[in-house]
Amino acid sequence: MDLKEETQKIEPLTDPRIYRSPWTPPITSRRYLKGTDLLVHEARDGECLYYFCHWSLDGVDAEQSFQVVTKEDARLFLIRVAGHEHYGNMYYDEVINAKKHFPELFEE
Repeated sequence: MDLKEETQKIEPLTDPRIYRSPWTPPITSRRYLKGTDLLVHEARDGECLYYFCHWSLDGVDAEQSFQVVTKEDARLFLIRVAGHEHYGNMYYDEVINAKKHFPELFEE
């Protein structure tokens, strides 16, 4: 399967989000203008397709692009943004999804 076919499978509005980039920092009023979210498309046959949603709020219009990645790339990204402890700034639903797909990262 080629990249175009894989990208056509994703459903960014309904696919589970494993990591959502912050839109505004918790302490200041400064807005984030760019970010990368990690999502997973879970096919009915059990196959998972991990992908990034790169977004930008620079300029007049919001932009986004998608990049299909390997499970290992997704795992390394999650380690970088969330760390090994305290789940970074992840929301509850993201932690649940991350534990489902990467349980080894969240062993108590």
